[in-house]
Amino acid sequence: MVPSNGRVGMGFDSFDREEGVSDDWTFVPTYSLQGGVTAVIRQYGAINANTKRPEDAFFVLDYLLGEGAQASYSATTQIGADTFAFPVYGNCMTEGSPARINSKQWFMSPTTRESFLTLRESITQAEFQNAVDMEFSSLFRTCVKGVWERGEQISSMTDDEIRDAVHEGYQKLQMLLSE
Repeated sequence: MVPSNGRVGMGFDSFDREEGVSDDWTFVPTYSLQGGVTAVIRQYGAINANTKRPEDAFFVLDYLLGEGAQASYSATTQIGADTFAFPVYGNCMTEGSPARINSKQWFMSPTTRESFLTLRESITQAEFQNAVDMEFSSLFRTCVKGVWERGEQISSMTDDEIRDAVHEGYQKLQMLLSE
């Protein structure tokens, strides 16, 4: 996702402003090898078939994945600072059902919303991320954690810091894969 104000970034420039409508964004989808658009699913849940209290478990899961939680900024961004998840509910992030960002409210501009809905209709497959995927993402974020401001990198990691981060990441991956 790229804000249309010309600054490439994580798309959060819009959130630093006062309440209201976002800048227009340009979406850059993840394409599958077959050419379709892939939705990357990062938040999901399940209920154990042997649970003693299935109704209570469903109530909690329904609440956590429900429209109210998906309209919440904290629910859509808790995976990582460079990740922005879009809700599956059609009315979320609209003027009538804005995202809550701390004490502020935010919603998509009409142009952004139309682009989002068009892209959502183009989804042909879904990919569910697991702990290994998330560790690779974390390792990537760590290694490119240079601070960017207005399109220019203003700091970066040294080669030794990257080497240490990769070593630590490999150790975590080895533990995950051995489980």
